[in-house]
Amino acid sequence: MKVTRGPWFGLFARQLIKDVCQHILLSVLAGLLLYIAIDTVETGNMAKNAEDAWDVLRLELVTLPVVFQQFASMAIVIGTATALSSLVRRGEVIAMFSAGGPPALLLRPALLAGVLWALTYAGVTEWVAPWAHAEVSQLRRTLGIGSTRTAGMRGSRNWFTGRDRIFRVGDMLQADGQSLADVLILDVQQGRLVERWDVARLSWKAGVWTAHDVVQRRWPTPDTLQTQRVPELRIELAETPEDFVRSVGTPERLAFSALAEAVRARQRLGQPAEVHTVELYRRLTQPLTLLLALLCSAGLVLKLGGRRPTVAAALGIGALVGFALWLTDELALAFASTSALPPAMAALLPPALTGAAAAWLWVTAYRRGITD
Repeated sequence: MKVTRGPWFGLFARQLIKDVCQHILLSVLAGLLLYIAIDTVETGNMAKNAEDAWDVLRLELVTLPVVFQQFASMAIVIGTATALSSLVRRGEVIAMFSAGGPPALLLRPALLAGVLWALTYAGVTEWVAPWAHAEVSQLRRTLGIGSTRTAGMRGSRNWFTGRDRIFRVGDMLQADGQSLADVLILDVQQGRLVERWDVARLSWKAGVWTAHDVVQRRWPTPDTLQTQRVPELRIELAETPEDFVRSVGTPERLAFSALAEAVRARQRLGQPAEVHTVELYRRLTQPLTLLLALLCSAGLVLKLGGRRPTVAAALGIGALVGFALWLTDELALAFASTSALPPAMAALLPPALTGAAAAWLWVTAYRRGITD
């Protein structure tokens, strides 16, 4: 007996998955190339020699994973809309409906394509983006460019109390916390500041912290100040790189397990944890949101596309859905930052609204057929 594939993964379904993935990939590449073209004009002015030009090129390349995270929702809905509109325009969808085929023949392949891109997004966020954020920050500092919104520390999150000293970290040059920049170390004993280190860079190697370009100040007595500048100095600290990652690491630079540990550590120490908690929940809900947005875009094409939709109409539909998704996500984050919404609700709001819209559109699409 010959084993045949189900219609939801037959030749038509495989070709549909291929078309959707190709259109999404083209949308992603278009967004990345547009970003490079615009951002190179800004950062290219900082290049004064060949070495700076190489740093500018590296900066553009390592920024691409971060840009992909920001542009993924728009690219996925635009790619899906254009791919399905091309099927409708060529008459394949009409022929399928006329032959009695259900919309599930479109829904299931689109669902599989969405799963592939959701997993791709989750993989980039987990394994590539933390490294990329750290590299972007370090290269921008090398070129003398101000930090971006996501490249450095924000607010009071860069302060924390260690076992013996108080720290303020300006930036983490490596995602694993082994290289820190603009570090202030305070030694407070019996309510009095007795020693202060202003460190340009603090690095961890072989279990030892080494401070580079240090200004050291001591107060042997309340009325006496001793100051010296040291190019390099070993400092005995009880903290490890993991302590800095948990305490001052920005959420977008942490892997999921490190982010969960940072949330627990900040809650235990009484530090603000709302931003970290929202990011922790979004690591779970954002891929689901992208999947539901893909289905929403596909349902909207079937509902509004007409018999011969144009590419312009498909681009308009994709841009509309993508902008609505981006606006919903930004509003949810804004409400969470002001404590107007709990972190869990802020993270669940985009997939909930997108899922409701996708369900309504596909219920409508299921009513379409030969009588349309």
